[in-house]
Amino acid sequence: MRWRQRGDMEHDIEIEVSEACVFRATTHHSDGVDVFVALMQKDSSTRVCQTMKHPGPVPRQTIFCILQPGSYKLTFFAEYPLGGLHPCSDFFAQVALRPLALAGQGQTEKCLASASDLTGLKVQRTLALTTVPKWQSIKVPIQFDSKPTTTKVWGQSLTVSEEDAAHRVYLRMVLHSDYVSSDLRFQVQYNGKQVADNQVTAHGYADMMGPLDPGTYNLYMYYVTGVGPPSTKLCSTSMIDLRLVSRSSYENRTAQWMCTSTRVPLPDSLTPQADEQIRIDSEYVVPSSGFHSMIIQIDEPRLLRIHMGGGETSFRIDLRDSRDSLVAKGTDT
Repeated sequence: MRWRQRGDMEHDIEIEVSEACVFRATTHHSDGVDVFVALMQKDSSTRVCQTMKHPGPVPRQTIFCILQPGSYKLTFFAEYPLGGLHPCSDFFAQVALRPLALAGQGQTEKCLASASDLTGLKVQRTLALTTVPKWQSIKVPIQFDSKPTTTKVWGQSLTVSEEDAAHRVYLRMVLHSDYVSSDLRFQVQYNGKQVADNQVTAHGYADMMGPLDPGTYNLYMYYVTGVGPPSTKLCSTSMIDLRLVSRSSYENRTAQWMCTSTRVPLPDSLTPQADEQIRIDSEYVVPSSGFHSMIIQIDEPRLLRIHMGGGETSFRIDLRDSRDSLVAKGTDT
């Protein structure tokens, strides 16, 4: 592709690294143009870490590697289409650095020793509303090598019958994982094509595919192997919710269907590791019960901040310990 041509978009970010770090940069949604990313030594055209394209119908890219102390330049670039772009065209990207020293060896080894057996993980066929959480907690070791590759950690073949299709079934996939150390994603193959378009949510990805045509859909979950010493391994707790839902079960509830098909349920538990920071920041449907509880399990002192707002809906937030004693109470702002 052409690069550095007049009229093309190019934006540089200078990065100064003083200690070994885990680095990740990712391109996501872009409006009217495909955006690419490259990492180079400062004042040099030599690429430091190879860029990896994610499987799927649109060009999403990731750089994931161990950076040693030094000066670097991260460049986002794109070739403008004929006729130019709309004045408000935009793109979404993520960039993160985390000192490798924060990935405590003992905590990582504990996570690796309890890595999940994903053979029993299945897409759930359920009549429950998608606002009702059905999270499953998993631990997936993340490997490093000399070049990035997509590593599949789970897969399932899902057959949609003529009867299923008549009920207008949708495949709902939601995945929460630590962006820096894991960035787990899903993909779906149908008729030889990769058809899932991972939409970014708070702390993960989601997609609602459908209504599904009769046929066989091959689902899989994967991560991009990091570039670095093969002895390096990362591990964190992730959460996944895979289900097949029927549009027919929402008859005469069009508004509720529209909300549940575009929003994910709140997690019902958070168990961050010592080196992991979690930010849950998105729009959620108010549960029909008007109540949601979340278990937070931590092994070290943490700073917790919670802010909620809901238009005409008022909320009350209580933080309680394991003995159900009130620790903190939310206040209106």
